[in-house]
Amino acid sequence: MHPIQKDLPIESNASLSKGMWYVFHDGDNMIRAWGSGWTGLERVYFNDELVARHSHLARMESVCFERGPHRYRIQCLNTSLQKWQAHCFFWRDDLKLCELKCKRKKVFNVRPTMVHLVLGMAVGLAGGALHAPAILGVVFIFLSLSITLLTTAKTEDFIIEQEPVAQ
Repeated sequence: MHPIQKDLPIESNASLSKGMWYVFHDGDNMIRAWGSGWTGLERVYFNDELVARHSHLARMESVCFERGPHRYRIQCLNTSLQKWQAHCFFWRDDLKLCELKCKRKKVFNVRPTMVHLVLGMAVGLAGGALHAPAILGVVFIFLSLSITLLTTAKTEDFIIEQEPVAQ
């Protein structure tokens, strides 16, 4: 159907800058779901073949596709934006096979956040002394928050755990 993408992960991982990869094994088959919180892109791979692609800012939340005699559904939900938590469910023929939970170990790394806070205060004081326009302060706050999130968004800051599935 679609060309094979190289360098697909073999295990689940997540970062703010690179998105979330959920990887599930169904016997000999490997299903991968990827999503980016920044761009709205979403992709699903079945045995390295791209089977679904979505590129709108609104999330799909559920993707269905068929392979052989089976109908698969992947459902990903943000459960807590405040705590950076999400769940991804894998279904085959209306039977839930797997639930993966992604959560951030800590919401902010203290050291980079403090550096940006002190730098923001210094720039704010300098801007006040120089009578800079207020819009520059708003732009600086936006850039400072973005830089803080990106510099603290390492892959190892996230944990993806498999939740028990009641059969």
